[in-house]
Amino acid sequence: MMYTYGYIFYIPLNLVYFTVILIYGIRKRKRYPYYAFSLITAIYLNKAIELAYFPLFLADEEEWGSVSIRSFMDFSLDFAHMGGLRQIGGNILLTVPVGLLLPFLFDFSKRILWGCVLLLSCMIELLQLGIIAAFHCVSKAFDVKDIILNLAGGLLGFIFFEMLAAAVRKVIRPEVKRTFLKYIYGQCAHDSR
Repeated sequence: MMYTYGYIFYIPLNLVYFTVILIYGIRKRKRYPYYAFSLITAIYLNKAIELAYFPLFLADEEEWGSVSIRSFMDFSLDFAHMGGLRQIGGNILLTVPVGLLLPFLFDFSKRILWGCVLLLSCMIELLQLGIIAAFHCVSKAFDVKDIILNLAGGLLGFIFFEMLAAAVRKVIRPEVKRTFLKYIYGQCAHDSR
């Protein structure tokens, strides 16, 4: 059986995402730029989910009975046989927005943001393993190299944010009146980071 990323998946996921965003935004009294970054993040999340998990090809019980889950796992660290620059670059680029966008959504300390970036970057591959085991997915594989590359992408995104934050602190003045620029400055100059 094959599934693509359609209404059955993205409506519930987006409802959960926007519920969390709304609750956090209301509690923290966020203004419209926060919701603009939330929308950008939602677009990224939907595309990332579609690229990382779909299409899903699920085996029925008879087919799955003759297959070992171990055959869908790769623990080698041989990047030379990974499928080329496209796959390596794709895994890195998949998670760069995590590190870049997360600081614009949440007012966490730098340490907590680093932890969230690491956790979210690892979750992509670990969720694939869960999908393989729970739903008998034969179109995905768990690969330790993907975790390393996803982590590298998430950390690279966070480094890009730090570089952007340094540039913003030099270019934009704290007394800026435009709401969107004020929000960007506020997130880049967050005191607890």
